[in-house]
Amino acid sequence: MAKGQKQALGSKDFLAPATQKKIAQVQRFYKMLPYLPVKHLMKYLTARTATGIKCPTTEPRAILAALADLP
Repeated sequence: MAKGQKQALGSKDFLAPATQKKIAQVQRFYKMLPYLPVKHLMKYLTARTATGIKCPTTEPRAILAALADLP
C-alpha cells in the first residue's frame, strides 16, 4: 500500500491542478493523447500503477459477515 500511496502523492498536482493555467495544461494534455505517438502512455501508466499496488485479500464470506454486523 505504501508504494501506491507514494505514487498518489506525486500525482496530486496533475490530478487536481491549483491554478487556471495548470488546469488548461492538463486539458490540453488529454486532448492531445489520441494524436501523440505515445498514445498508449496512459494505458501503460495505469497498468503500472495498478500492478504496483498490492492489497491484502479477504475471504468474501468474511466481508459479508462484517457487513451483516453493521448497524
